[in-house]
Amino acid sequence: MVSKTFFRQPEKAISKQYRPVHALPHQTTVFDIMWYARWGFVLILTILCIASPVLHEFFKIPLIPIWLVLFFVIILNVVFYYLRKKTNIHIVWLLEFAILADILALSELLVFTGGTNNPLIFLFLFHLVVAALVCPKSFSWLIAMITSAIYFALFFVHLPLPLVSRYADSLLHIHLMGMWLTFLISAVLITASITYLSKSIRHHERQLNQAYLKQQEHEYWLKIGMSAANIAHQLSTPLNSMILLSQEMQSEHALTENVQNDFSLLDTQLQRCKTLLQQLKYSSEGGCKQIWLNQTLKEQLSQWHNLRPDAHCTWHCEPNQEDVFAWLDDAFWGAFLNILNNAADAGNGEVDLYTRFLPDKTWEIGLHNRQGFLSSEQLRKAGLDIQESDKPAGLGLGVRLSHATLSRLSGSLTLSNHEEGGVFARITLPLITEIS
Repeated sequence: MVSKTFFRQPEKAISKQYRPVHALPHQTTVFDIMWYARWGFVLILTILCIASPVLHEFFKIPLIPIWLVLFFVIILNVVFYYLRKKTNIHIVWLLEFAILADILALSELLVFTGGTNNPLIFLFLFHLVVAALVCPKSFSWLIAMITSAIYFALFFVHLPLPLVSRYADSLLHIHLMGMWLTFLISAVLITASITYLSKSIRHHERQLNQAYLKQQEHEYWLKIGMSAANIAHQLSTPLNSMILLSQEMQSEHALTENVQNDFSLLDTQLQRCKTLLQQLKYSSEGGCKQIWLNQTLKEQLSQWHNLRPDAHCTWHCEPNQEDVFAWLDDAFWGAFLNILNNAADAGNGEVDLYTRFLPDKTWEIGLHNRQGFLSSEQLRKAGLDIQESDKPAGLGLGVRLSHATLSRLSGSLTLSNHEEGGVFARITLPLITEIS
């Protein structure tokens, strides 16, 4: 027979055991606060021991137990520093160990300094707050039970703090002063913990929101890519048919010269479409290549002018600018040409191109078409949403495609209304000149 436990869901089996996940930022922050607070506690105890001859007139301080607690806390902090920096122990385990060790040290101090009459007993609340904020629920309840049991035991198991007889009447004032000091310490520790914890959580939420938006963008482009691959596959058959028809009609001798030229242009464009479909097939195999940037840009502009004889791009290059030999992903040129085509369409075929290399190894490219205007809503959504296209077969994806491509290459695209009129597109791209 097959055991019934063989079919048990693995998630249920794992959930019964304690399995810490990756360390969260607020857990590390609280651990560091506790580490520094421990050194502050050592400083206070050291001052108390040094000032014992003065305080001896009011009450006798048990120096030996306090020195033992002092050395114990110092050893704890050294051990925690080593475990945090030199080992891979999970931060949750370190926090639990630190809370238990602190409770032990505080309990030892209270046993020899008055038990429940010592105002420092309220420092247990700090450990309860920390356990509830950053530790598992089961451990938080365990700490609550342990501290409650210790508090109750200190009613019976403690050594009274010996007072000098002539100052016995000032016991209430000493106790009230100790309560104020304990409140001050607790307020500082809890406020620092909650403040840094809130800041860490807000920062973590911002990172999660950015990751969510990036994931949404990746899913969107994955759908677009799958659709594009499917449509490209379906387009191959009618495209081949159109190429054959165009070649057959060009072979007709009865066509006039103008019609022959038109069919020749049509055949060139159809061959271009076929080449683009083939590039789509092998685009995933592309990658970074080390090229001369200005020289390659000149070649890309030359090809663009051949395909768009109706448009003209004037390249304004800084004088005496040296070319840069850098690694560049092939996908960049598709994004650049999308912006260039949009600028040419919006500017009636006239585009000004500006390029320069910044000292921080960034390539800055500016495209200015002197006509058109973008509203505040369009500027806010520039590159992040599909814009309606005025082209007969335009899809309105060009700017968004360019934005996504440049973001993947750690670059950026910003659109703004130029003070001289028209729209200015600014592209920045960090360059990699060497690969180690």
